[in-house]
Amino acid sequence: MLKPVLEMEKILADQREIYGRIFIIEEKKSDAIMKRDGKILEKICHEEERLIARVTALEEKRNMKIQEYARLNGLDDQPARITLQDIIHSMDEDSSHHLLRLGMELKTLLLRISGLHETNSRLISDSVEFYNILLSSLKKSSSIELGYTRDGRENGKIAGSVIFNKTA
Repeated sequence: MLKPVLEMEKILADQREIYGRIFIIEEKKSDAIMKRDGKILEKICHEEERLIARVTALEEKRNMKIQEYARLNGLDDQPARITLQDIIHSMDEDSSHHLLRLGMELKTLLLRISGLHETNSRLISDSVEFYNILLSSLKKSSSIELGYTRDGRENGKIAGSVIFNKTA
């Protein structure tokens, strides 16, 4: 088997491992969102960003190996961008099985992450909407009463306040 293919298999396996960790992080993110724990959510997001940077670097490396394979096998004259599927079709059946399996596992994992990410986005959106409604309600229940003191200075105080300390 050609060196670029072996290197692509290694890259795909590494990506699968990292995306598996990202999936676990997305699950933790769901828990943090539901618990409304911003500190944990921030920590999780930083870890996720670090992993995504690694995946991005691997993806660039994989694209270079695809181009190298295309050059070595005369596939670089195709009008469209060469995909993993094109490489699998150009290989003999025995050699392509492992590469095909890795690609399918990675695709399945990415679909699972995408679904979980959409759920997390909805949870965050719902939480933001809930807090906006709550704050709007609290703002409506308080008002500023204006008046003047005996010496002619403006005296403003908040009446009906839920957020502010009324004992002042």
